Amino acid sequence: MMQDQSILKKLKFALLGASSISAQHLLAFENLKDQCELVDICDINPEALKKISLTNNAKLYEDYEIMLSESKADCVVITTPNGLHAEHSIMAAEAGFHVVTEKPIATRLEDAKTMVNKFISLDKLLFVVKQLRFLESVRLSKRALDENRLGKIYFIGANVFWTRPQEYYDSAKWRGTFKMDGGGALMNQAIHYLDLLQWLGGSVTEIKSFNKTLARKIEAEDTSINSLKFSSGALGSCNVTMLTYPNNLETSITILGEKGSIKIGGKNINSIQSWILEDIRDYDPKLNLDFEQESCHTIFYRNVINCLNNNGTPAVDGNEAMKSLELVLASYQSSQDNA
Repeated sequence: MMQDQSILKKLKFALLGASSISAQHLLAFENLKDQCELVDICDINPEALKKISLTNNAKLYEDYEIMLSESKADCVVITTPNGLHAEHSIMAAEAGFHVVTEKPIATRLEDAKTMVNKFISLDKLLFVVKQLRFLESVRLSKRALDENRLGKIYFIGANVFWTRPQEYYDSAKWRGTFKMDGGGALMNQAIHYLDLLQWLGGSVTEIKSFNKTLARKIEAEDTSINSLKFSSGALGSCNVTMLTYPNNLETSITILGEKGSIKIGGKNINSIQSWILEDIRDYDPKLNLDFEQESCHTIFYRNVINCLNNNGTPAVDGNEAMKSLELVLASYQSSQDNA
């Protein structure tokens, strides 16, 4: 029996980090304003706070510990630099909050494991934003794979040919550093696609990589080439660069099997570019049409709200998020070994 939506608790969220990605979270809160509200925002930059305050009525803080001590929120949202996700998430859990953190879960595997164990011990939920899993193009591909429509899978690969000019990295001192960003193109941009590759194709047992800083004046890589071996025996690849001229050129995932081929691409991989399968089903999509759907962050927060109100299961919890972090770190190690 479905629970009456009218008696569900209206959840309260607090946001740490008035960053560019926080705009997607603010949009989700607005789209779901009947089910949740943003009550607090914290950032050490008063100008960022002033700007974000123009679009909401949340209480503003410049001190995270004070916000945690005063907030009436149910859940804290972390959108700070990557290298602070673990520390800030654990602080919120210890203060009694559930947590949503942007990707990556952490920049070091040991920190991610500490996070997971801490949340389990405190009986708090940890949600990690992997919003691309909610794209209709991705979910249709996942359904076809789960139904074994492609038969034996031979290859799954992702291409992420984007541009991030030097100005992007110069906009914040932490960008492109290993300490605070965790890495470059692979950790900060392509980790989403490594997540999708292992979600669609199963666990990755081996990765061989070359990571290079070819043009940008940063510590970490601006280009990354990775060959993958899946536990199923399938092979794969993840090719990434932030040096595409002059704008983003391609974002795609290709799946090749004995009974079918699928390619998703377009802007943010939200369209089906090839769907050639041996059998026909009523959900088979039209080609080269961008799916019209609500924002992926909004769908993500529907899952968060369901979990907090109805004891649901997080779409991506800490253990699930560690899988893509492990792949990134394994890629960095492989590249060092191949240097």
